[in-house]
Amino acid sequence: MRWALAAALALWLQGCEEPEAVEVASAAALTAGQRLLQSRLQDVRRHRKCDATQAAPPRPHWDSSSPAEETQSGDTVHRSKVLEVLENASVHRLHGRLGLSDDGRCCRLLPKPLPRRKLSKEDMVESHRGFCFSSWHSESVDVDRVQEDVRSESCKARHGDYPCALPKASVIMVFHNEHMPTLLRSVHSVLNLSPADLLEEVLLVDDASRPEAQKFPERQWKRLRAELEDHVLHLPKVTLYRLQARRGLMKARMEGVWHAKGEIIVCLDSHVEATQGWLEPLLFRIAEDRTRLVVPSIDGIDTEDFSYSVFGLGMVSFNWQLNQKPRERPEGEDSLAPSSVLCGGLFAVDRSWFLHLGGYDPELRIYGGEEMELGFSAWQCGGSVVHEPCSHVGHIWRSHRYWPHQAYEIDTNEVVRNRLRVAEVWLDEYKTLVHLAGPPLYRQRSLGDVSGRRNMRERLGCKSFDWYLDNVATEIFAPRLSPVDAGRGSLRSLNGQACLDTRFEDMIGAEIGAAPCKNEHGNQELLIESSGLVRLPLTGFCLGVAEDCSKGKGPGRCTAKPVLAACDSGDAGDDAESARLWKWSIPVESRKGIGRLMQGDRCLQLVNHEWLSFSLEVTRCQSSNAEDQLWAWDNLAVTSQEL
Repeated sequence: MRWALAAALALWLQGCEEPEAVEVASAAALTAGQRLLQSRLQDVRRHRKCDATQAAPPRPHWDSSSPAEETQSGDTVHRSKVLEVLENASVHRLHGRLGLSDDGRCCRLLPKPLPRRKLSKEDMVESHRGFCFSSWHSESVDVDRVQEDVRSESCKARHGDYPCALPKASVIMVFHNEHMPTLLRSVHSVLNLSPADLLEEVLLVDDASRPEAQKFPERQWKRLRAELEDHVLHLPKVTLYRLQARRGLMKARMEGVWHAKGEIIVCLDSHVEATQGWLEPLLFRIAEDRTRLVVPSIDGIDTEDFSYSVFGLGMVSFNWQLNQKPRERPEGEDSLAPSSVLCGGLFAVDRSWFLHLGGYDPELRIYGGEEMELGFSAWQCGGSVVHEPCSHVGHIWRSHRYWPHQAYEIDTNEVVRNRLRVAEVWLDEYKTLVHLAGPPLYRQRSLGDVSGRRNMRERLGCKSFDWYLDNVATEIFAPRLSPVDAGRGSLRSLNGQACLDTRFEDMIGAEIGAAPCKNEHGNQELLIESSGLVRLPLTGFCLGVAEDCSKGKGPGRCTAKPVLAACDSGDAGDDAESARLWKWSIPVESRKGIGRLMQGDRCLQLVNHEWLSFSLEVTRCQSSNAEDQLWAWDNLAVTSQEL
């Protein structure tokens, strides 16, 4: 019988065109193959500690809001040709020994030693080229390595209490011009450390990888072709989808979602490593509540030596540019915690629920803004985003230390467009803050039709963004806007073409300055309230001054500096003095839109140096026509009787 099984597999792998021989051998091998697989699964289950007394909860089903798109011409599929569990399974090799050659010896891909000499700077540039991590160091590391158990003791103790009857998962990895050994190590880690009875499949989606001059040479691209396909054939449960045309991260990931067979989809990047006990906590939290999007603890894999460091990144907030802002958890806390949005593209979710929420907006391009969209839609439409600290996945955070370019180019206007589109659909009136805080969309670009996504939101009965801020993202400050008595725009000095500029600072006490006016939003955009307070839409801080008048520079001058300050307390974080807040004042009633920034009897003054160099000083207020202390609102979006 063993011979029949081997013969059938050999004919299958070789693509033999002798139907009768295949039929006879397959008939004999079918039963033998099933028995062998069951035997291996039983062996693997012995390595899994779980609670067999808990029954699987009923699985809910939701109608999809994201129908599958038709397969495009030129797309291809490559599937595994081996049993779902290989030989020699163990606690660290839950799908058997991976990567062996056809004759059973190690290994299909051997580590490539680094040069014995010390690597030069030129070596490091070449090693990082196209990847922003050391591809040479990656190739020197075994693709089948198993990371140490980085869980806390409480997480380890909790692991045996998870039910045996958990839903099965499909793991989806999208890649474009990825380093092949690094991608393969990601796949091995998932197979090695995922219980065989909980992992349905691993779906790789190649988003039209192509050779690129000076970035992704043809030799690297060829490794992603024939060599990767050969590995896929010999790895259990792996399917490779190749997309002929570039779709972008979100659409490519949706291809994986539509093809997935598991109840749960787990999305991972293509340069990660799963660790021991990573999958069960994610599945358990979703089994508890099928409307959860669960984020693992995302740790770091060093870009040089590929060592593993525990970061535990998982709780994330955002600013009004819709950029992520990590949030810290209390040290040693291992409980489930809510997160306002997702931390990148590593998460697990019930497939039916994800499609019910509409998946990704099909009009989002390449990447950018998708983690915000999923966070907003999950919370506002009846679900949640949570961080599970007992699940650890290592991630290579790209570095530009040696090769200061992007791994793959993207038009930054596409990222801007994505974020503004997300704001238009989910943020209601707060979308104004996103427009204020970020750069504008070029006039020739369009957000596209958002009516479909808005109609979906209404059909699903999703809550308002006001509700989201009050109940979920309570850490976010939302500046008050009034169409009657507030203004917004840039403040330009009459003493030169310079505007107040925050220099993208976002810490209380950080000094602000002045720079040539850009006539854009972002770090030169300000809000003015009817009280006269001037706020920054990006952070919600006010303009203040950190004072120290003990070392005056002369009559009427202090060694004070303009800083970011908390609007409610006036504390600018200065140890010597607390900061007072600047207010808008109009010295000449006939000059509408022109005024001074005053704090007591002092004014904010521009100093105009040579070669478009500017600085700010805090000085005693002079006459009402002193132009170096006068500021004008440029691009004022909301006028006021007081302005």
